[in-house]
Amino acid sequence: MQKRSYYKLRYMMLFVMSTAVLGACKKNNYLSGGTINNSNVRMTTYDYLAGNSLNQFDSVLLIIDKAGLKDLINQQGVTFFAPTNAAVYAYLNARTIAMQKVDPSAKYTMDTLFKYDLARMADSMRMYVVNQPLTYDKLTADGAKYATQLPGDTAVVAFMPTNNAALGYFNQISTVPQIVTYFQLWQPLADPFQAVNIPNNVGVMNICQTSGIQTTTGTLHVLASFYPLFFYGTQK
Repeated sequence: MQKRSYYKLRYMMLFVMSTAVLGACKKNNYLSGGTINNSNVRMTTYDYLAGNSLNQFDSVLLIIDKAGLKDLINQQGVTFFAPTNAAVYAYLNARTIAMQKVDPSAKYTMDTLFKYDLARMADSMRMYVVNQPLTYDKLTADGAKYATQLPGDTAVVAFMPTNNAALGYFNQISTVPQIVTYFQLWQPLADPFQAVNIPNNVGVMNICQTSGIQTTTGTLHVLASFYPLFFYGTQK
């Protein structure tokens, strides 16, 4: 994929976001909703998600609870790229559409997931966990490959500059804002590479709608809800 077509596609997605999303310039802050917040929270990653005032993670945490993964996302020093409830709902809907091609009355629900697919869900959730703290100072614009806790799975994480006004850029600022991006790789990616040029048949990109949160157990980045849980249906 060429850089120009990449930005055209990504910016079309980014403009639909109602919340400004970028990494803060100061390493001890994160930015969400246009307001700079202190990144250090005095609670675990799980408790921080459970205490979200908008209840954006209830379904995600239910899967984590049922799958017995609370200790995984609270493991000391890991980074969790948290999906939101919207990603769960998109996944359930996509699975329903696939099932209805065979049985028009079929419906894939949370109950279906827990009854038939819980073991697989327990494995797949591990694609969102990296065994090291990926803070702003560890990330680069070109990105780097990181093994996730899902065996054989690799993600690319980058801290990319943006000139998108919807993400906080305007021409009076002295420092160009940056966003944390997560690429789920579906195929091997040869070195050297630049994240901006990863073809969409190799990896699917998502941005973090909130990033740089430091809990008492690790680092937390929250993924924007562009794709279903587990990036279902994005593999080309």
